[in-house]
Amino acid sequence: MQKNRFVFEYTGHLDDDSCWRDNHHFFTSLQVTNNISVHDGCVNTVCWDETGNYLLSGSDDRRICITPAFLEDAFIKPAYSQKLPADSNVFTAKFLPQTSGGQVLVGFKCGCVLRVFTDRPAESMIETVYCHSYAVYDVLTLPDHPTCFITLSHDQSAVIFDTRQPVSVPTPCSQRCYFRDSSVSPPGTKGCHSGHLRMKFEFPVTAGDIHPLDGARRIALAFADGFVRVFDLRRLTQGISSIGDSVQPLPYQITRPLGLPAQVEERRCIRLDYGPGHITSVKFEPPFPRIYDGLFPAGGVGSSVGFGARRLLVSHMYAPVFLFDLNKTESAEEVDPETLDWLPHTHEDSESRSQESVNGEAAPQGTRTSRSRDPDIRIALAFFHWLERRRSQRQSRVNEERTADPQREEESSEDTEEPEPDTGLAPSDEDEASNTESRVSPFDLLTKEYVYNVLQSASRCRQLKAYRGHRSCRTVIKDAVFWGRDHILSGSECGHVIAWNRHTGEPVRVIKADNAVVNRIAPHPTLPLFACSGIDHAVKLVEPNPQIYDNTEDLYEEYTRISRQHVSEATALCEENAKYTIDSLQSGSLHLERLARLRTSQALRQILHRLMDPNRPST
Repeated sequence: MQKNRFVFEYTGHLDDDSCWRDNHHFFTSLQVTNNISVHDGCVNTVCWDETGNYLLSGSDDRRICITPAFLEDAFIKPAYSQKLPADSNVFTAKFLPQTSGGQVLVGFKCGCVLRVFTDRPAESMIETVYCHSYAVYDVLTLPDHPTCFITLSHDQSAVIFDTRQPVSVPTPCSQRCYFRDSSVSPPGTKGCHSGHLRMKFEFPVTAGDIHPLDGARRIALAFADGFVRVFDLRRLTQGISSIGDSVQPLPYQITRPLGLPAQVEERRCIRLDYGPGHITSVKFEPPFPRIYDGLFPAGGVGSSVGFGARRLLVSHMYAPVFLFDLNKTESAEEVDPETLDWLPHTHEDSESRSQESVNGEAAPQGTRTSRSRDPDIRIALAFFHWLERRRSQRQSRVNEERTADPQREEESSEDTEEPEPDTGLAPSDEDEASNTESRVSPFDLLTKEYVYNVLQSASRCRQLKAYRGHRSCRTVIKDAVFWGRDHILSGSECGHVIAWNRHTGEPVRVIKADNAVVNRIAPHPTLPLFACSGIDHAVKLVEPNPQIYDNTEDLYEEYTRISRQHVSEATALCEENAKYTIDSLQSGSLHLERLARLRTSQALRQILHRLMDPNRPST
């Protein structure tokens, strides 16, 4: 049964469907109108198909669903639903362009990337694309190259694939899923593509976007060091040497918030996030068509925005959402972090902790003392550090195995060449030095000198605005998107979608869309509505509801009253979220203890699961 669509009266000439988002009456009437419940876990990804009629979603239940969006709740059933052969969460899922929904790319927390053919039988439905070492944050599809896509992973790499390349034996998955043996493919799947192009970086690649007009000529990749680097795909591919070694490509533009320090308060490398430097979302401004004056209520419409596609929206953890101008370089001097109102002023505390580390003394104070004396916390922390050491050792072994075969081939082909000069180190010393280098965390490289060198390497885009008030401390995925010419939307861990005035930076609306966290926001391709998802097991559809203006005689007076009420609610919530974020940064040790408890419980459950396995060989 098709759901009745909204209808608003308007005066003027309608030039494009996307202009409806600039209508202030539409904006003030946005609310959750539909719950699409097709999953049994947290929904981590949601996106629209090219027609705007179907939603693709992926969840912790390892299932992807393609669901018609515009049906009554009682009639909603997925048009396609498939549980995938992996033992970790679905982090991202995208339609491959120009396939009419017939091919879906899925990335998992364990690092696996699958290609699902929705119109094929079960025996040939799933194809293994690649297995990263850590979580896959996003999959970028290229509109101007519909057969190509890019995977972004926490293993500090971005990999370009072409679906026209032949299929080969897959690489093993290093995490706890079914992709364990590199000699065989998982049941019901085919092998991965051999023609991939892997680019290695110094920090995890956490988000990215493709320019809506330039396409592959302008790709923005976000990294955990707080930088967004803009690349040209034509130059990006030239960063690979002839022998297959990955060479980090150089960007031609970069962005970084003014005043963002290299490191803040606590080391956060024990988590997936790296503190305020961790970027959760990157979005290019969509192109805007020319519209006629007087079509919508007056505001910032078209005044300073032009025709769009000139700005970049970047969302950070523990920090505001930032807007950058791609056509102008930064001329302002770097801001002192102590003057930023969204960072805790902990300069003296940092100096005292550094002095204690130099003297070899430790003087915990306040609640940190009581927590450190808790025997349960000490056991959890010890077990957690043991798990981290095991993971780093496993990753080192995987890297050595991957590089062993190319090294042997290179040695056999260069038998006639002269021996390399003596380095002055014994073999044992060289091994120890290489092992020490491999144990260095990327977070150890994030220094003031490193930040300075990166800033000098490319043109820095000018920072225009900072939108404060969203809560982003727990999850490493948090979308921020453009909504028309006048507003910015972002998910938040307070369960709301927060909207700011794009030109003033002030919060103007909050929409309750989840009981805990809103992670993903997917605007409709044409209509003034969006889908969002988070911790709840349902996808929420947010669209205008004209009924709020049905029982009013003076439309302008009612609109003014509702707008003021929304601004008041949004301001109060953003102030509360800002205080919560600062408190979270100041209590970094508390986050460590919570994570230790979480990781410990997960490991214990995994051990118990193995002990209860009836197929486990007896000892």
